[in-house]
Amino acid sequence: MPRVKRVDLITDLTQLAQKSTLQFRHSACVFEGRRVLSKGYNTQSLHAEVSAMWNSNVKALKGKDIQVIRIGANNELRNSRPCNLCIAKLKEKGIRKVYYSTDYGYIECEWVGEM
Repeated sequence: MPRVKRVDLITDLTQLAQKSTLQFRHSACVFEGRRVLSKGYNTQSLHAEVSAMWNSNVKALKGKDIQVIRIGANNELRNSRPCNLCIAKLKEKGIRKVYYSTDYGYIECEWVGEM
């Protein structure tokens, strides 16, 4: 996948989240540096984080990062901090950091091991 700037990534993830038919529309991407490895969005059976990890062709996700966003009715950024089950999956796969949107339109970052 191509290298992208962070602003372009948020735009891409916003467009991807629009594919979700659920009330809370999330999307996520696994990346390393500026290189996007895979993307996914939430469905009735998968959270966006898990979808992005499953869509990855990379066998070892250890040391990779993930970005998750949620969009509101007007495509504004909303809180998308991963749930406890997704945090457990991120830890299991060795994801290093998670970046997620907040209700204030910011992107927060946390080390997965400290969540």
